[in-house]
Amino acid sequence: RARAAAFTWARAADGYLAAYRAASAARAAAVRVSVVVPAYNAERTVARTIASVRAGLGPDDEVIVVDDGSTDGTPLVLIEEARIDERVAVVTLATNQGQSVARNEGIARARGRYVMQVDADDELQPGALDVLAGELDRDRSIQIAYGKIHWVDDTPQPDGSIVTTPAQYRDERG
Repeated sequence: RARAAAFTWARAADGYLAAYRAASAARAAAVRVSVVVPAYNAERTVARTIASVRAGLGPDDEVIVVDDGSTDGTPLVLIEEARIDERVAVVTLATNQGQSVARNEGIARARGRYVMQVDADDELQPGALDVLAGELDRDRSIQIAYGKIHWVDDTPQPDGSIVTTPAQYRDERG
């Protein structure tokens, strides 16, 4: 009887809520990297982008591709990519709302400790995610990590080659 008298639904609900929060936190902590890819009419490039990201993911990492109301074959490409790999999640916006809205929608759904943003026509080099996340893990004072960029003109040259050049950056010091 004393035990029954001590039982309250509020206390039980608090216990369930605490267990749910702990399980959610454990699940979220297991995702190291969430890669967010906003895509609008990216049917030509998004599969290559996802493949390059997927190649660097750990088993519990995720790719969140936000289709920003595409009117080409992008939705079909994304359905196939999600079918191939359960780490690929597709979010569909009914109408084109712009890259910022699509990116923010993906970030809101990200569960990873780290979030990386990749455009639908970008490709990551093998190992890029491990290197960037590894540096953030190694030194907790680092707040942001990024790698080198190479510009790619995917128009074949007369000899069939593709031109890749390192991006040139200048800061306030020149």
